[in-house]
Amino acid sequence: MASEAKTDRPERRRALDQLDASDVLVVTRLARSTRDFLNTLAAITGKQAGFVRSVTRGPTPPRHTAA
Repeated sequence: MASEAKTDRPERRRALDQLDASDVLVVTRLARSTRDFLNTLAAITGKQAGFVRSVTRGPTPPRHTAA
């Protein structure tokens, strides 16, 4: 199970704190895991806001795989 320190992102927290009803949060990546996604989605819908995943993405950092 991921710790809160690893799943809490200050920028995301600020964005969620500022959401109002009928706002729409546009993101390229909302979460790092399914649990994180569901918790974040609950926070967004709890404020009666919505979210949209942007299909235009900027540079993506390389993913490291085990050799």
